[in-house]
Amino acid sequence: MNLFAQRLQLDGAAPLVTYYDDSTGERVELSATTFDNWVAKTANLMRDELMVEDGDVVQVDLPLHWQALVWVQAAWTAGAVVELGSHVGGATPAVTVSTPDRMAQALGDERVALSLRPLGLPCKDALPAGVHDYATSVPGHGDHFQASATAIEGPALVIGDAITSHVALLAVADLVGLTQGQRILRVGALATLDDVVQGWVAPIRAQGSVVVVNGAADHERLARIVADERISAP
Repeated sequence: MNLFAQRLQLDGAAPLVTYYDDSTGERVELSATTFDNWVAKTANLMRDELMVEDGDVVQVDLPLHWQALVWVQAAWTAGAVVELGSHVGGATPAVTVSTPDRMAQALGDERVALSLRPLGLPCKDALPAGVHDYATSVPGHGDHFQASATAIEGPALVIGDAITSHVALLAVADLVGLTQGQRILRVGALATLDDVVQGWVAPIRAQGSVVVVNGAADHERLARIVADERISAP
């Protein structure tokens, strides 16, 4: 999926992902260029250290978070298929990415723990043997990744028994109806097709940006975020 590359070329310096977590007071804003650096490093981590190959499944078992979006895009960049939520059958994922408390349930041949702490800090406690700490593993990898061409008819996303191709993702994104450059708000989880489309594919398809809010937020708080971030999408 080359949508991200197109969005990067449009305006690398403009905000692409803005993340709020009111439970920690965190607000993180990443330009397209900064986000691309994280994507490249993560894709290189997959290929060089985790041995992910084209068509492998990368299970992303994470809440809605800017680093979760990095993993989704990096998996596609590396030619992998993204699986959301719990693994329900078929081949074991090549990699499972989750939080430290869920590592015991992780089924991937390789397991990566994300602390999701502010400032991208490492996990607080020791991890089980064989589990990679994303915060300490990713920095040493390259800042550029040469993505290979991906067949748009090929699988992009697995959720339960449902498999969605790259071209189908684009079609669903077009139905969202975002106009050029719009900024969209996404609240909640990263568990459904709608979450992926609204929280990532549709905004970059429209060459826009996304504001993601993790955790519960009341209407008044969300209204302030909409005003402060100049959310333009309904």
